[in-house]
Amino acid sequence: MSLSRISVIDGFLDSAEVFAELVAGLRSDQWTAPTRCEGWRVRDVAAHVVGIAEDVTNGTTGQRTPADQVAALSAEPPEALAAKLRGYIDGIRPVVRALDDAAWEGPSPVPEMSMRVGVLTLWHEQYLHGDDIRAAIGYPSLRGEGLQACVERVAYELEHQGWGPARLELDGVAAIAIGGSNGNGRVVSGDALQFALIATGRAEPAAMGLPAEVNIYR
Repeated sequence: MSLSRISVIDGFLDSAEVFAELVAGLRSDQWTAPTRCEGWRVRDVAAHVVGIAEDVTNGTTGQRTPADQVAALSAEPPEALAAKLRGYIDGIRPVVRALDDAAWEGPSPVPEMSMRVGVLTLWHEQYLHGDDIRAAIGYPSLRGEGLQACVERVAYELEHQGWGPARLELDGVAAIAIGGSNGNGRVVSGDALQFALIATGRAEPAAMGLPAEVNIYR
């Protein structure tokens, strides 16, 4: 069962504050630590996440690449980036809070993406990049609904790309059918975070016996 509208909106907003708190408290050596995102240090990952929020606020989503966002923001210190993110989220909050069921399933500013998928994507980005930072500095991963949101967003993309049919029965998150499968096709089981890392190119598919096509960024 997918996360509800209220759960996604609340989770996205809460995850932004969790990300801001994480960034604001980083030391200089942590700020420059390398991450599993190729060529990026922690400051670059943080800049990308803040850049996404900035683009949403400015109505310019899709007009900058991640590299553009990093170039524009990675020189900022941790406290400044955290403050920027909080400011952007303060502006976004009333907009997403006002979404009713019809608007939730309606179009977003991103072509071919509903508002539901758009907000879920923002949560996914904050959760996954927060985990990139945590991994880089030796902090434990978070689980809970943030991981559920991440897996749901990956599953949406896999279905959009024609992967499946399959059923995700991963530890700690609700089961998800891909490609209309209610039991037919591949059943994927195991650790939900490991699956999310594999599906986003951060770990090898062979670790869960999956094909290379499970990487949504392939």
